Amino acid sequence: MAELPDATLVCGKSLPLTRPHPKGMRPDWLARASTATRQKAAAREAYARTDKARAQRYAYAHTETGKEVMRKSRAEYVKRLRTTTKGRLKLQAKMGVCHAVERGEIPPVASLSCKTCGVQAEHYHHYLGYDRPHWFHITPLCHTCHHQMHYPTR
Repeated sequence: MAELPDATLVCGKSLPLTRPHPKGMRPDWLARASTATRQKAAAREAYARTDKARAQRYAYAHTETGKEVMRKSRAEYVKRLRTTTKGRLKLQAKMGVCHAVERGEIPPVASLSCKTCGVQAEHYHHYLGYDRPHWFHITPLCHTCHHQMHYPTR
């Protein structure tokens, strides 16, 4: 078996990888990082949640460069979805709901409130999965609640 490379952290320390990961680092790299690295990561995350950081991201997203980056990102996302069975099911389920909204069988998500917190809904959540029999087993959720449904520990 080939020797695995070391992972170099932000603080300059080098840690051995125990198994390869698609992005070059293990998902739990922060748990094994030094205190200084963890503090820097926590500071970056705290800043990312501030109004100033949100305003900067919003301004960038509305520049031509930001729009082009988002177009490429969306195209890559759809391309990745189309290459897996689960991804194809997800796209088909989303399109099934889109067509039902266009035909007037389901109200548009923007006209509904989030089932969890009551604010305006932004997404339909397929709570039973993306298989064809469950395409219309959906509930309207806001972005925050939808994210919490998929990633409850974050």
